[in-house]
Amino acid sequence: MQQSSRALAAGSFTAILLAASIGLFYWLGHLERERNLYIVSTRASVTGLNPESTVFYRGIDVGKVLSIAFEPENSDTILIQIEVDKNIVLTQGVFATLKLKGVTGLTQLELEELPEKPKDLKALSPGDREESRIPLLPSQTDRLLNEGDALLKKADHLMLRLN
Repeated sequence: MQQSSRALAAGSFTAILLAASIGLFYWLGHLERERNLYIVSTRASVTGLNPESTVFYRGIDVGKVLSIAFEPENSDTILIQIEVDKNIVLTQGVFATLKLKGVTGLTQLELEELPEKPKDLKALSPGDREESRIPLLPSQTDRLLNEGDALLKKADHLMLRLN
């Protein structure tokens, strides 16, 4: 009789521990979040961007990168599939940039609105349609690095003229 009561207590403890573990996993994993899928497209390099990289919208964590692949019909275009919280409404004035994450070389995706966006922009529909893709624009760092050679050439030319 005593053995069966110990077995019942051990079984009950195991069941309660298992239920608590599943509840904790569900709570920590944010499994209840509903998210929309969007596609970011670019012809530029996406060095440092990985699946599971964070997606920010105006500085707030709103999702993650799901996959990065070349477009099947056109290998010049890179398609980045992202998921964004369902309560975030993206308009047609949204664009993406890559943002360095510390000194690790990893990057994250930053979604931003056009600074002078018109008020009559429609909401961007989620999915993999050509018209609902979000463009990836060069970041300020990329623009500075690309214009660095031109600035150095101008400075060199100015120094030669001053000599």
